[in-house]
Amino acid sequence: MLEPPYVFPQRENEDGEILFFLWHRSLTQGVPLVGALLDLWQADASGMYSQFNYQEPRYNLRGRLYTDDKARFEVRTVVPASYPIPTAGPTGSLLRALGRQPFRPAHLHVKVSHEGFEPLRTQLYFKGDPLLDSDVASAVKASLIATLTKHDSAADLEKRGLNRPYFTLVYGFTLRPRIG
Repeated sequence: MLEPPYVFPQRENEDGEILFFLWHRSLTQGVPLVGALLDLWQADASGMYSQFNYQEPRYNLRGRLYTDDKARFEVRTVVPASYPIPTAGPTGSLLRALGRQPFRPAHLHVKVSHEGFEPLRTQLYFKGDPLLDSDVASAVKASLIATLTKHDSAADLEKRGLNRPYFTLVYGFTLRPRIG
């Protein structure tokens, strides 16, 4: 569980461009999702995942957090990279036979839950990623593509206390009411 201000756990000198992921639109049937629990995880700037490609730190670029009293959140992380799925064995043979590439486009994993609503588990992709149309998992949907906005003006950097450009990603989720 992360505490505000939300920052993903990161290795010392974590590679990658700074990303602030924000959720500022959070109404479901007119109800703001105050206190929604988000479970977020991602690959690093090399396309590697903690607990899969490396073990330490254990929760690198992973975290759980709650939306605030205005149903918003902001978390600092890095822009993830695309990566190939393993191609050894039958999976690789099938991909080669189909003439398919093994890469996933860069994405963020998101699980959102809130009392009275069905949980949502999804991934967010980035507009302009060249792999969007050829995702080996065929998981990209137009509604899951969001825009990374680069901020490099002196005023933007000063506002965040940074000395290098950063990106923002703004996305809002809608949850279905739980039936029964």
